Amino acid sequence: MRIKTGDKVEIIAGKDKGVQGTVLKTFPKKDRVLVEGANLV
Repeated sequence: MRIKTGDKVEIIAGKDKGVQGTVLKTFPKKDRVLVEGANLV
């Protein structure tokens, strides 16, 4: 996974499309990241 904690990212799909935020945590085994300011289910 090339995205690291602290990187600034923009969400490109889903209901939060266009939201920009900082990566708070990465989950490489699930290919997911936790982004500040984005909603989670």
